[in-house]
Amino acid sequence: MVYWVTSDVITAAKLNRNGVVGKVVGDSPYTIVEGDDIILCDCTSGAITINLLTAVGRTGKRIDIKKIDSSAYAVTIDANGTETIDGALTQTCYGQYDSYTLISDGTNWSII
Repeated sequence: MVYWVTSDVITAAKLNRNGVVGKVVGDSPYTIVEGDDIILCDCTSGAITINLLTAVGRTGKRIDIKKIDSSAYAVTIDANGTETIDGALTQTCYGQYDSYTLISDGTNWSII
């Protein structure tokens, strides 16, 4: 099943029920939900913040986040509350095709 919403509203794409989600500045900040696995971010119109869901109780949950455009705008990945991503509260994708693969250890997120 494929859903496309035009940029007139909030642009989002969910592809084949595989947890692939497309995000643009109109969606920012976006909080990841349980079914999301891959987040593709197009920052052409502005910076995007992606809020991680809590790592607690999600040991082994994997999330891939990638910036797909060449603009100067960044994607900021924000951990939930005081949780961390490799010891930091946030991580940032600056360049086109920069990406992070994150996995929950049940307490925090690790970059793999």
